[in-house]
Amino acid sequence: MKSPARPVAAIHAPRVIEVTRGGLVESSHLVRAAVSDGGRLLDVFGDAARPTFYRSCSKPMQAYWLLESGAADRFGLTSREIALACGSHSGTVAHTSTVKLILERGGLTERDLQCGVHPPRDEATLEAMRISGEEPTALHHNCSGKHAGMLLACQHAGWPIENYLDPAHPHQVRLRAAIAAYAGMTPEQVGVAIDGCSAPVFAVPVTGMARSFARLAQGLGPEGPASASVERIRDAMRTHPDMVGGPGRLDTEFMWAAGGDYIVKIGAEGVYGVGHLPTGLGLALKVEDGNTRAVSVALFDLLETLGWPVPPGLDAFAFPMVTNFRDIEVGVIRPVRGTLH
Repeated sequence: MKSPARPVAAIHAPRVIEVTRGGLVESSHLVRAAVSDGGRLLDVFGDAARPTFYRSCSKPMQAYWLLESGAADRFGLTSREIALACGSHSGTVAHTSTVKLILERGGLTERDLQCGVHPPRDEATLEAMRISGEEPTALHHNCSGKHAGMLLACQHAGWPIENYLDPAHPHQVRLRAAIAAYAGMTPEQVGVAIDGCSAPVFAVPVTGMARSFARLAQGLGPEGPASASVERIRDAMRTHPDMVGGPGRLDTEFMWAAGGDYIVKIGAEGVYGVGHLPTGLGLALKVEDGNTRAVSVALFDLLETLGWPVPPGLDAFAFPMVTNFRDIEVGVIRPVRGTLH
């Protein structure tokens, strides 16, 4: 059931996350956030109207044209592969082999990826590669699934792939338009810069991000009506959370624990997006200083504050300990509890 109508959003102070050491507060992080039903704003925490880069939170929206254009069907992408195109994967063998398969479906190779190279985020995979002497490739980049999807969309449209990351490339132009529509903006109102993976990255208010995730949760396309493409994206993510993140990662563990009720996506610099399917509501948050250690704590604090269902078995994310290099617990990361005001 949707939330009852409210004439204006409820305005609250930003949330605060504290980091303690030896019983003293050593650091703190401010968090701005917003809740939307896909049209109206329901709750705003702090200055959620300030433009904020989506970072990887936009990947589910960016996958829209991979499906809507017909590219996913033409190249026979599975639900698992679609989930990877929406994800920020950990570089395990399961991830890299899937990216490679996506590329092969379009007659492409890892040499066509322009995301750059970094080591896998999965520690077991990294250690195995160190022992074997294997060097990381672009397949290990956490954004390689998104890039593989972009390349297939360009192949399907007959557009050049050599400059597929140029903000003026027709595929990037239509992605910006989709991001804008989801956020309730015009393309000209959406800020554009370059992300860590060299793709265009888009800036909208946190309020617009919340609207976007509400619409994803409801299975709606950028412009309004129900979309089979969005339903496939939503269902792929919640069916294959292991492709969206990786072992021990917040996105993966949260969606597994939620049993299909949520879709979630993390972004760099402390950004997080949540869609709650049973209510069709969207939540987005931004840790003001960009420190990712506060993200999971802020997420669970907001869920509890708003009265949303909290998936079980995730205390390690909700109440993480601060440990030293001998794995001794020396502090905690915790929300500053208080009533809405």
